[in-house]
Amino acid sequence: MTGKRTVNGFIRQLTVPQMMALSIAGIGPFYSIFVVYGSIVQGVGTGILWVFLVAGIIAVANGLMFSHLSRYYPLAGGGYALVRKVLGPGMGTVYVILSILNWLLVVAAFTGPTATFINALHPIMPVPWLEVVLVLIMVALSLTNVRLSGAISVVFLVIELLFVVVWVAIGFTHLQLPWTVVLHEPRMVAAHALGRPVSAAVFIAAMPAAIYSLAGYESSIHYTEEMIDFKRIVWTVTLTAAGASVLYMLAMPLVLLTDHHFGAVMAAGIPGQSVLTHVFPGIAPIFLGYLIISSFNGALVSYQEASRMVMNAARDGNFGRRIGRVLGRTNDAGVPTTAIFVWIVPTILVILVTALNTIFSFTGVTIMMSYIIVSVAGIWFYRETRQTFSLKNGAFWAFPLIPALVIVTSLVVIGLQPRNYIWISLSVLAAGVIVSLAVRRSFRPPRGQSLIAESRKAQSPSASGLAPLESAEI
Repeated sequence: MTGKRTVNGFIRQLTVPQMMALSIAGIGPFYSIFVVYGSIVQGVGTGILWVFLVAGIIAVANGLMFSHLSRYYPLAGGGYALVRKVLGPGMGTVYVILSILNWLLVVAAFTGPTATFINALHPIMPVPWLEVVLVLIMVALSLTNVRLSGAISVVFLVIELLFVVVWVAIGFTHLQLPWTVVLHEPRMVAAHALGRPVSAAVFIAAMPAAIYSLAGYESSIHYTEEMIDFKRIVWTVTLTAAGASVLYMLAMPLVLLTDHHFGAVMAAGIPGQSVLTHVFPGIAPIFLGYLIISSFNGALVSYQEASRMVMNAARDGNFGRRIGRVLGRTNDAGVPTTAIFVWIVPTILVILVTALNTIFSFTGVTIMMSYIIVSVAGIWFYRETRQTFSLKNGAFWAFPLIPALVIVTSLVVIGLQPRNYIWISLSVLAAGVIVSLAVRRSFRPPRGQSLIAESRKAQSPSASGLAPLESAEI
C-alpha cells in the first residue's frame, strides 16, 4: 500500500502511530502545560480543570467533524481542503486566509518559548534572533521526506509521555494545596491566596486560551493524503482530542496546586517556567530541556501543515494562476518546497512583533471561527449526500447535535471576547471574501452529485492504492 502517488503528488507512507505522533506534536502537551498555563489561570483561576472539561467536549465534537469529512475527502491541506470541496471555492479562499493568520501566530507561539527556554539554560543570543534561527532550522527539516518528521515525532512522543508521567508523579507528591481546590467553585488567584469567585461570563470568556492549548488534535488531517490507511483518520483525531483533554484536566491543575507563588508566577513572562524554578529548582533544567523539544517539535509540525495547506490552496487557484503554479509545486519526494519557503519572511515578521499572551487569546478566537465554518460544511454535506452515504455514526450521530454543539458554543465564546479581537477576525474574513472575488471564486456550494463524485475521486484506488469508501457507513 505504501509508495502510491495521490491526486496531489504526495506519497502514501505514514502509519497510524506516525499520524498520532504528528497530531500530538501539533498539540504540544508539555508545552501547553507550562506555557499556556499562565493565560488560562489568569482567566479562570482554580477553574482550570472545569475549563478543560468544557473545552474537551468542544474538541471531541469538532474533531469528529474534521475527521469524518476528511475521511470522505482525504486530501492535503486540512480544513481548507474540506471547506473547498464541500462549501465551494469562495468559502475555501475565506478559510485559507483565516488559516494563514492562524498558522503564522501558532508558529510564533511555539518558537518564542523555545528560544526563551534555550536562553534560560544557556544564553546564546537575543530571543528574537534565536527564533529566526529556529525558523530556518524548521525550514531545512520541512524540506525532508515527511516520514523523517513522523519518525522524529514518534521519538518525541515517547519522551513526552515519559516526562508527563514523571511530572504527574512529582506533582502529586509536592502538593501545596489540596486537590479539592480545583473541584469546588472556581476562584481567582492572587498573590498567595485565592480571590473572588469566577463568574460564568468570565469563565466562558477565558475559553479561547484553553481551545488554543488543545488545538492541534485535528492537525493530522493535513497529512491524510499521505496516510497509508486514511479510513482510520477518525480514530486518530478523536482519540487525540479526548486524550489531550483528559491529560490537561489532570496535569494542568497540578501546576497550580504545586506552587503557591501566585503573584510571582502570574507576573512571569512564561508562568510555567516560573513554577518549575520555584517548586523544583534542582530538576528544572531537565524539564526546560524537554520543553525545548516539545516546543520545537510543535513548531516544526505546524510549519509543515501550513505549507501543505498553502500548496493545495495554490493549486486550486486561490492566489491567481501564476502564483498558483509556483506555490503548488512538489518535488519528487512529495514535499511542497516553494510553499515551505514562502512562509519564512511572514513568520519572522510575526515573531518579532507579537506578544505571547495576545497570540493565545486571539488565535483561540480565529480557531473557533474555523470550527464554525467546518461544522457548517458538515451540515451541508449531510444535507446533500445522506441519500447516498449512510451518515449515522460519529459526527453525524443524532444529527445535527455535533455540529450544532460546535457552532453554538463557539459563537457564545467568541461573543464574550474583547471587541478588537472580534473586529480583527471579522476583518480577516472580509479580506478572504475580497480575495475570493478578486480571483473569481464562486460562493455557490456544490450539490449532491458533485460532492459524491469529488469524494470518490479523492479516494480513488489509482490515487490512494485503497478501495474507495462506498455507500456503507464510514
